[in-house]
Amino acid sequence: MTAAMSGHEVGAYHLIIAQLWKSGGAIPADEDYLARLTKATSKEWRRIKQTLWPLFDIKDGLLTHGPTTEEIGKARKNREQRRKAGIASAESKRLSAAERKAAEAQRPFNGRSTDVATNGERHVNETPTARQPRAGKGEGPFQGITTSKDSTDTRGPFSVGAGR
Repeated sequence: MTAAMSGHEVGAYHLIIAQLWKSGGAIPADEDYLARLTKATSKEWRRIKQTLWPLFDIKDGLLTHGPTTEEIGKARKNREQRRKAGIASAESKRLSAAERKAAEAQRPFNGRSTDVATNGERHVNETPTARQPRAGKGEGPFQGITTSKDSTDTRGPFSVGAGR
């Protein structure tokens, strides 16, 4: 649409579209107003107007633009839909908070902020956990592997100090 326009015409077109957005889809079709809006002199506006006028609709003294009006309608619908979703979410959270308070009022208070069992209530596993062998100490899969050419070296592989 704007490929065949001059830079001034493209700028004027975008300034008019931006003003249509700000004003809800319609602006006065007054030529002096539009010349000021597009930063054009009266002479420049008369030349620019010949290119831009076919792109806009003029009815009852107002200038509108079909695609911009459609986009404004979509944006309003989207904003209203999000507003309603926000209200529904807040209502749901309010009800959830009220339900939590009601549930907390019914639960007996044990002096703790959570439902952690006290020492007397804990269930202890009767079988102790098997200990894992420590690597490099003659146990487990690393049994017999030394960390140095000298088998008398008892330091581990990450030891710091002289003698290495």
